[in-house]
Amino acid sequence: MPDLTNRTQLREFVLAAKQQGASDEFLAALLIRQGWLADDVYQSIGSYWEGVTGMPVPRRGPAAESSREAFLYLLSFLALAVWTTALGTILFQLVNVWVPDAVSGGYYPSVRSIITWSMAAMAVAYPLYVLVTRVLMRESAANPDRLQSGVRKWLTYLALLLTAGTVLGDLIGFTGYFLLGELSMRYVLKSLIVLLICGGIFVFYMSSLPGGGSGWRMFGTAQRRLLGWAATVSVVSVFVAGLLVAGMPADQRRLQADQRRVEDLRRIAQEIQQWGNQAEVEAKAAGESTDGSTPEKASKLPESLEFLRDQSGVSRIADPETGIGYEYKILTPETYRLCATFALPNPRDEYDGGRRMYAYGNHGQFWKHPAGPHCFVFDSEKAVPW
Repeated sequence: MPDLTNRTQLREFVLAAKQQGASDEFLAALLIRQGWLADDVYQSIGSYWEGVTGMPVPRRGPAAESSREAFLYLLSFLALAVWTTALGTILFQLVNVWVPDAVSGGYYPSVRSIITWSMAAMAVAYPLYVLVTRVLMRESAANPDRLQSGVRKWLTYLALLLTAGTVLGDLIGFTGYFLLGELSMRYVLKSLIVLLICGGIFVFYMSSLPGGGSGWRMFGTAQRRLLGWAATVSVVSVFVAGLLVAGMPADQRRLQADQRRVEDLRRIAQEIQQWGNQAEVEAKAAGESTDGSTPEKASKLPESLEFLRDQSGVSRIADPETGIGYEYKILTPETYRLCATFALPNPRDEYDGGRRMYAYGNHGQFWKHPAGPHCFVFDSEKAVPW
C-alpha cells in the first residue's frame, strides 16, 4: 500500500512538473538523484505522455526474439569453430604428408583417420555455418537495428578475442622457434595456415561490426562476400585434397580390410609363438617327470591353423571379406609362412619415397605388401614384428 501511494505521488509530481514546462531529461535526472528507481521514473513519464497522446508507449520486440537471436549466433560461432578447426587440421596433415621432415620424425600412424574425421566435421559444419549466417544477414538487412544488438556485439567480440589470441600465440611460437634456430618448412607452413584462417575470420567479423573505424567501413558487403567465396573455395579444395590422401570411401573400406588382414596374421603369429612355447614347456616337464633325462626338442609349430584354433581359441583364421582361410605352411622346424590376398598395395606408390609415415598405416615395414596374394615368413624363435 505505501508503495502504491509513493508511485501515485510520483505521477502527480511528474504531471505538475510537465505542466510547468520541465523537460523529461530534467525530471529523470532529478528524481533518480532523489533515490527513485529509473524504471519507476520512466514509467511515470511514459504514463504522462500516454495521457497526452492517447496512445500507449510502444514496446520493442519480445524477449523471445533476443533468445532466438542468441541461439542463432551461438550456433553460427560453434559451426565456425568446428569447420575452421577441421580445415586447419586437414591442412596440417597435408603438410605432414607432402613436406617430409627427417628431424621431426616420419611415422604418423593415424594421418588417414585424422583427415577422414576432419573431412566429416568440415562437411557437416561448413554448410550449417553458411545457412545460419545467411539467415542472420538476411534478417539484419530487413531490420538494420539488429546490427546494434547487444547479443550480437558480445558474441562477435568474444569470437574476435579468441581469434586474436590464437594469432598472438601463433606469432609468439613462430618468433620463439626462429630465435632458437629451430624453424622448419613444416612449421613455417603451419604458422601461415593458422595466420590465414584466423586473419580471415578477424577481418570478416571486424568489418561487420557497426561503429568501427573508416578503414573497416570501407571493407563492405562486396568484400565480405568475396571472403565468403574464398572460404568456400578453400573448403572444397582442401576436401578434395583430403580425399586424394585419405582415399575414396571404397578405397578406405578396402584399406581397412587389408589392415584387418594384417592384424589377423599378426595375431595368428603371436598365438603360434605362445602355443610353441607352451608345448615346449609341457614336453620338457613331461620328460623330466618320467626318467629325468633331457627330452627331445618338441615341435614349436602347430600342424594347421584349424588345430591352433581348437587348441588356443584364436578368433579368426579366415579372410574377413571372402571367408577363405589364410594359408599356413611350415618351412622348417622353426619357420613358417602365413599368406593372405590384399586389395591394395602397402605402401602406396604415390606416398612412397620419404613419406611412408602415412603409407604404412598402423603397421611397420615388415608388413609391406603388394595388391594380391602375398606371404610373410616368421621365425618362431623371434618376436612377431609389429
